[in-house]
Amino acid sequence: MNAEAPRLFVGLPLPPELAHALHTRFAPDFERAGWRVLLPVDLHITLVFLGSVAVERIGELERALRVEFEGATAIDLCFDATGAFPSAGRARVAWAGGEGLSRSTHALHLRALRAARLFVPSVDQDAGSVPWTAHATLARPPGGKRVRPPAGFLDAGVSFDGRGVELALFESRPDRPPGARYPRRFQIPLIPPPA
Repeated sequence: MNAEAPRLFVGLPLPPELAHALHTRFAPDFERAGWRVLLPVDLHITLVFLGSVAVERIGELERALRVEFEGATAIDLCFDATGAFPSAGRARVAWAGGEGLSRSTHALHLRALRAARLFVPSVDQDAGSVPWTAHATLARPPGGKRVRPPAGFLDAGVSFDGRGVELALFESRPDRPPGARYPRRFQIPLIPPPA
């Protein structure tokens, strides 16, 4: 990792109850299969990956994100599907998400893209090329292998709900131990929706 240019992303941390519910439901099967499981504290939805950002620009990035997300409201999160990237048979990532989650987070994703384009010009190029698929990574196979997730995961009927109440600028440190892989540089609270 480059200390002068840490790898950063804007994300939505999962609320603790939701993160623990997802972890409790899926971690045992992945651990038995030898996968690396994310701890609840590391579970999040990535809104935009920025890549390496010079340390001296992080303050400017924080200001841009705070301006962009001023007045943004907390959102409902509904996880109703499981899947794998890039394919079920050769997965590098097992995730939980779904169409409802993608719809509820889409506006936040677009706002994150607007703020990020000042720091990462390639974000604009990537924005339209891949459909937005909101998800939380649950586990990765060992050693960077591409394998099928544990039996039953892809057709697991899931229904997990929670409320996203803050955004964060995360640093990606995948070489760190669980619980410290994605430290938060700063957080932006989302305001409660009108009653």
